[in-house]
Amino acid sequence: MICSTTYVPNRLVTSKRSARSTKISGVVACRAAMGTPTSLTNADQIDTSPKRELLTLAALDVGSGATKLEIARVDTSQDPWSIVGEVLFSEQATLLLAGDLKAQSNNCLSDPIMDSAIDILRNFKSIAEKHDAVKLRGIATAVFRLADNAPELLARIENELGIKLTVVSQDEEGEIGFLTAATGAQQPAASDEAPAPPLDLSSVVAWDSGGASFQLTVCDSGPEGKQYQIYQGPLGASLATAQFVEEVQNRPWAEVTTPNPISLEEAEALRPLL
Repeated sequence: MICSTTYVPNRLVTSKRSARSTKISGVVACRAAMGTPTSLTNADQIDTSPKRELLTLAALDVGSGATKLEIARVDTSQDPWSIVGEVLFSEQATLLLAGDLKAQSNNCLSDPIMDSAIDILRNFKSIAEKHDAVKLRGIATAVFRLADNAPELLARIENELGIKLTVVSQDEEGEIGFLTAATGAQQPAASDEAPAPPLDLSSVVAWDSGGASFQLTVCDSGPEGKQYQIYQGPLGASLATAQFVEEVQNRPWAEVTTPNPISLEEAEALRPLL
């Protein structure tokens, strides 16, 4: 995911849904989010009671265009969770899953791209172990909702690496993107003894643009808990690039390694197609 935070005077008007009013639990990825609603995972729940608990957590985000690992010491008594000090490790590996899926005729990920995913995650697991992370958890996003053989890849990841990924819905992806942006906007804790100051969640707008989807999310906190407003779309960078190659440049996406160079006229021709 790519997450950005903006402070705005007025709320974004979009479709509205109620969020689960639970403490953040389990580990996810993207910049400092480190938490999903408890309904997303029922295994190895982490205690999020009011007492301050500092844990070293490793988070994976297996997205449609890149796979990311982040490791940090996290204060689990904050909502959203806050990172204490500096991020211990952060790395992104380009893995164009959505582009590979688009290039296939059977709506399945290819064997080579699945092997690449396993190799990347094996390396990330080794890095997490070297940092003594107490938990390694992750999410899988849009391409895992689209590919017919996504369950096969998820099973390989769990059986070969012992990593259980949670496939999130696009609404849940919007919530996680918001929590990521909110945590990134939150001032970090100064030390193990001093918790981070509270953040006004109503001042945050999260724009999450991935390889195969995008979400715009805001949040209000009221008597019934968090109320998320999420605008979502089906396009991401990989799918938009494939559409550009096929419909503007009139070339087969499966045979193209790059759309560059792109003229201004070609870029303008793509806009009405999106």
